[in-house]
Amino acid sequence: MSDELGPRVGGGPVYRLYHGYFHYREKSRFAKVGRQTILSGVGVGRIDGLRLGGRVAWLGEMDVYAGSLVRGGEGVSAWSDGHVYGARLITDPLAETVIGLSYYRRNRDATPYESEYRQAAGLPGLEIRAGEVEQEMFGVDVRRQFGPVSGYFRWDLSIPGRLRTRRLEGVLRYRHGKTTLSADFIHRTPYVDGNSLFYVFARAGNEEYSVRGNYRFNWHLGLYGAASLVDYAGDRGTRVNVGARVLNGYVGYVGRRGAGGVSDGISSTLRKTLQERAWAEASVHFTRFRTAEAGGTRSTVASQTLSVHFRASRHLSLAFQGQNLSQDLDLATRSNPFQGNGHDLRFFFSATGWFFSRGTGE
Repeated sequence: MSDELGPRVGGGPVYRLYHGYFHYREKSRFAKVGRQTILSGVGVGRIDGLRLGGRVAWLGEMDVYAGSLVRGGEGVSAWSDGHVYGARLITDPLAETVIGLSYYRRNRDATPYESEYRQAAGLPGLEIRAGEVEQEMFGVDVRRQFGPVSGYFRWDLSIPGRLRTRRLEGVLRYRHGKTTLSADFIHRTPYVDGNSLFYVFARAGNEEYSVRGNYRFNWHLGLYGAASLVDYAGDRGTRVNVGARVLNGYVGYVGRRGAGGVSDGISSTLRKTLQERAWAEASVHFTRFRTAEAGGTRSTVASQTLSVHFRASRHLSLAFQGQNLSQDLDLATRSNPFQGNGHDLRFFFSATGWFFSRGTGE
């Protein structure tokens, strides 16, 4: 539920059911029915539907799902209005290599429209009906361990029209004692729906090259750092991220230069156990950035968050959070003179409940 504490704009509170499902699990299989979030290989989204998973003979772990699309705060939508289905298979290790294969398809009933250009030219009207396939993807990911070195490869392909590389990623990671080093590469192209008007336009991807390092002195102190170079079709940007993990939190700095923008940000988060069933989390974020239109002037945004989590019982968890947001923006242009609100205070409450639990999972 969301509502305005101050003067309301529009109607009353807005109610949304984000998750609500029945979950059955045994040792080697599970079933979930209801409103749920799908994160399975290339498959991503929220559905009102069914998800089944478990071992398939000697192949490995299989996960299949199907359901109607969730539309904002509305109730259950009809299958014909929009739906999703897909599957993922994760093989058992073969020569110390694990392979994942996934497929995902999302259909939506698009609203037809008239060609106004034909009518303006005095030609007969033409009704345009977009295809129902928004997204159809196939993905493969591979993991392999070489002693202290591990490798990861992922390739996502968009199917409608012709095969297009949506994402290509490779990671090499070295671990020894308290030290972890890694080198990453990722290629991305914009995520555009297949039945959208924007799908007919050319889309340029970007490539990102990164090196990362972590060193853990003990359970209470560690250092981390990362440097990235991003190529935006010829324009380049850099990003640096350094910091320390202290106790149950961290303090860090992120800086960006080049085509990705100019910004400097500091953030910190600390988690503290209050008692056996309660814990608190506090965070502070401060960023200064500059846009191309602002010249040498920088804008500032800051946020402070305090949250408390309480496990009231085995079947009920409560969370309370307050957010204080402030900003001093220099983004006004002639076409958009509004610089945004300077201050915002928000409160959130959530409750997670399990209505019943039966079985041992054996």
